[in-house]
Amino acid sequence: MIIFGLRSLKLKSYSFEEIGIANENSPKSRVEYRQKYFHLFFIPFFPVKKFFALRKEDGKLYDLNYSLTYKIEDAIKDKPKTPWYSFLVFILIFIMYFSIFCNLQYKSFKDKQSDIKNYEKKALQNKKELNNLNTNYLIKLTPSNSPYYMYKTDRFPLKVEKINGDSILLKKLFPNKLKYSSNKNLLEYYFINKNLVDSIWIKKETLKSTIYLDYDKVYESEKEVGLDFFNENKKYIISDIESIEGRIVLQFIENKFNKEEISITLINYGEPCEIIKIENVFDNYMFPNNIKWSNQLPQYLKSNNAIGEKFYLKGPNPNNGKYSYNIIIHLKTIDNKIYKFQIKKEIPKEESRPEIKIIK
Repeated sequence: MIIFGLRSLKLKSYSFEEIGIANENSPKSRVEYRQKYFHLFFIPFFPVKKFFALRKEDGKLYDLNYSLTYKIEDAIKDKPKTPWYSFLVFILIFIMYFSIFCNLQYKSFKDKQSDIKNYEKKALQNKKELNNLNTNYLIKLTPSNSPYYMYKTDRFPLKVEKINGDSILLKKLFPNKLKYSSNKNLLEYYFINKNLVDSIWIKKETLKSTIYLDYDKVYESEKEVGLDFFNENKKYIISDIESIEGRIVLQFIENKFNKEEISITLINYGEPCEIIKIENVFDNYMFPNNIKWSNQLPQYLKSNNAIGEKFYLKGPNPNNGKYSYNIIIHLKTIDNKIYKFQIKKEIPKEESRPEIKIIK
């Protein structure tokens, strides 16, 4: 329920003797000069008007007739002004907004202090990572004219492809919206397009010069900092250097055999990689193992989420429909590490699961 209406408050009280008018009422009656105001929940909202009223001995207020009001108005020249507290709501609103403003300013100050601390911590970490750089790293650039709140999102990734002394070959991985992608998507794009994307050679000292430890120099100075990496009249600073070393996790799904073909279904739960070789293993326990696998190598394997990504190994069956194979698949990760998985299945039946193990 909203409570509002008109109320009044006393500004000053006069005796008839003070005014110089004969008192036709009781001796203790007084004239009050009052301020009427609009209230909301009894809090003065704004003043309405001033008026004179008669306070009798019974403590109640009474209206004055017109002629007496006229005499009193004429007799009292110096009347009280509208009190400040009749504007109390506006004052409270001002105090509230002023408090909010101060709070926002304080929060902005604290946020900036936190930004400076986080930026400088990350810059020191990037300097350290630059000294340990290898082909297992992504370097992420941020336009030097971007505001700090874009520092963590507006990133342009480069893949370290090769290191030759103090010179570093970087692959450019930011077509379209890929610059906002996860490392998983970046690595997938790299494996598919690494021979097509642009690359640049750059000195390590030049890279180091684009890591600024001073927050104000980057975000508060009028002078633009950074390096025009790609001769596009656009300068960048290094915002992140991170390792992307992954692991490969393979799981068997099913075999399919007939007299003509062998098909093995596997799933990759790990990081993206390439099959670079499928090697047949010969031993006395197996039928002659000379399967000519039809997979086009290198074969790219996507990285995966929890549900996995299937891929297939296929080839003609040289064993007259017998259910056996013994192979080693060689997988190369983005950091050029080679993993070898031996997948071995003996004759007994099609449904039996093969043994999968990593070869050191």
